[in-house]
Amino acid sequence: MTSQHVPRRTTRLRVAQLIGASVVAAIGQLAVNMPEAYFGPRDDVTSLGWIYTGVLALVTAIESWGQFRGRGRPSFLTPTLLCVNVGAFVPAIATDPAVAGTVALWQAVVLVRHYVDRPHVKTKRELRRHFDPDAHAPRWLARRGAALRHLTVVSLLVWMAVVGYEQGDHPLAQIVLAVMFAVTVIPAANFIVTVARHGSKTAILVWIPLLGALPTAFIDPRIALSLTALHFALTLLLILRFSPTMQEIVRHFQGRPALFVVYTFASAIVLGAVALTFPACSAPGHSISPVDALFTSTSAVCVTGLVVLDTPVDFSLVGQMVILALIQIGGLGIMALSSIATMALSGGLRVRAEHALGQTLEAPGSRTAHRLVVFVVAATFVIEAVGAVALYPVFAGDDVSFWMAAWKASFHSISAFCNAGFALQSDSLVSFQGQPFVLAIFAVLITLGGLGFSVLAVAWARLRGHRHSRLSVQVRVVIWSSLALVVGGAIAYGALEWNASLDGLSAWDRVTNAIFQSVTLRTAGFNSVDYAPLRPATTILMAILMLIGASPGGTGGGIKTTTVVLLLAVVPAIGRGESRVSLFGRTIPQAVVYRAATVAAVTVGVFALGTILLALALPGNLETVVFEAASAVGTVGLTIGATAELAPSGKYLVAALMFVGRVGPLTLVLMLSGRSPRRAEFPTEVVAVG
Repeated sequence: MTSQHVPRRTTRLRVAQLIGASVVAAIGQLAVNMPEAYFGPRDDVTSLGWIYTGVLALVTAIESWGQFRGRGRPSFLTPTLLCVNVGAFVPAIATDPAVAGTVALWQAVVLVRHYVDRPHVKTKRELRRHFDPDAHAPRWLARRGAALRHLTVVSLLVWMAVVGYEQGDHPLAQIVLAVMFAVTVIPAANFIVTVARHGSKTAILVWIPLLGALPTAFIDPRIALSLTALHFALTLLLILRFSPTMQEIVRHFQGRPALFVVYTFASAIVLGAVALTFPACSAPGHSISPVDALFTSTSAVCVTGLVVLDTPVDFSLVGQMVILALIQIGGLGIMALSSIATMALSGGLRVRAEHALGQTLEAPGSRTAHRLVVFVVAATFVIEAVGAVALYPVFAGDDVSFWMAAWKASFHSISAFCNAGFALQSDSLVSFQGQPFVLAIFAVLITLGGLGFSVLAVAWARLRGHRHSRLSVQVRVVIWSSLALVVGGAIAYGALEWNASLDGLSAWDRVTNAIFQSVTLRTAGFNSVDYAPLRPATTILMAILMLIGASPGGTGGGIKTTTVVLLLAVVPAIGRGESRVSLFGRTIPQAVVYRAATVAAVTVGVFALGTILLALALPGNLETVVFEAASAVGTVGLTIGATAELAPSGKYLVAALMFVGRVGPLTLVLMLSGRSPRRAEFPTEVVAVG
């Protein structure tokens, strides 16, 4: 590796920044709203706009060629073009501050970097200290990675802007995106080939969306551009996989798993909120405010289901797709992070972690951790696909197309398995209260998502004929406690609401709806009956069940069934004068009991504080406030009508409760697992309690 590679690297990055700035400016003049000025109204290109775009393309091509020919020597064209772009969009800030301000800021940042970033020529010896000469992918990224990352990110952002502002049908948007994608796909293909030849052969799977884009280009250019964008998103993930910066970030978070949980969910929420504010996500005649977008994104990522907007009415098909993507990310993220917590609680991520996971999953082996992650992802997609097939006849009809029925079936299957509670009917599932088969499908999906990966893994192992080992204590506790809560909750709900919310239904429908309510109110957030006539005693009962929640490793929230069982098991142990808690003939480590007590105490504390604050923001009777707070903290998503009446301050508060309720227990467990026990021992002294 010679020192000439570094100037080449700097030249590539500068050219990539120039191309990106020109593309952003070209799309920006189409998206900006200047009705009485040179760029004209949004979604329209004036004659001056076409000339401006042509000049951008010509100058960018000349400067890019000159940069490579001149080996990165300074040129007046790049700063001149960037200054012109800034000056062109600054006047538009008066009529469209969001779009014009973003474009002008982008051009200004690139201009500053053009003068501030100076190439640092590293010697051959310095480069060898940073990169292994046999590591082909990192070495390729050292030479060309910065430019490829910039082009990939710009391609994705421009595609998002075009889709978000519904400009996919405009010829200028299609031309600019096609040129940008063509410039990006060549270095991306070079990188993928390098990784496939010298790294992972599975890297070629990144090309699958791109291959699908070729035939669809003649059918619908928007679909082709979207598939190409998916290809670039996968390419970016592949780049990050081999990036030294990403590896440093991973090493940083390995010692701080709690921060990883918070940053992951917060980042997904912010990106989702930004996406939901795009006009394409709003239904015709509707607009989504930033606070409503943030609330909806938080509810989707935290798989809660509380809504301040009517999903099928206020959101377009694109907006519903964004919500579904956030639900899937949240559901998979919860299960994956729960897997990390399980590995961390075993005392490490190596031998002891593998042994603990092997016992939990009844699948001992040296590759248990890897198989666990693969199993979580595979099980999620398989169950959701089966659920979508089962729900398809429910939404199919003479006046419904195949694709729309498939979309609704897929949406509800994913929402049910992830325990999200979002529905494409304004009344949730009330319209299906007289169809026990439909309620049964939803109940099965909700239960499978709430049981957790450990139970699903054991069930899969038993189906494959692995019946030689006994069920672990965790699996037994999850199964029996879940069954008891479903049966007990159904009996209690049916007894309290037989002549209230269940009134008007047949005896069989009352039974089936009581069972469904018992299943959904702990985790999912779907409702099949009207909650207006609920009795106060029922709302308190439902709040308790919502706080208990689902099981560890599942997509539901709450304190968790195993936590409640462990705390209840302490009572007879104290009554017998025992210092240890035992379940199913096994002694539970005292540290685990302490963790259960801590998780329960923190959750109840957050619920109590949230109830007090919500009572200030939501004037009303006490049971309404308690119900809404329990639904938010338990990430259930049920409401008795108060959420839709929240003021902006109340929306922020409920969003914060959903976020804390989702990441709080996980973060706490991961924080506790990373702490080493205190070695010092102090004198013993008795304190009176009770």
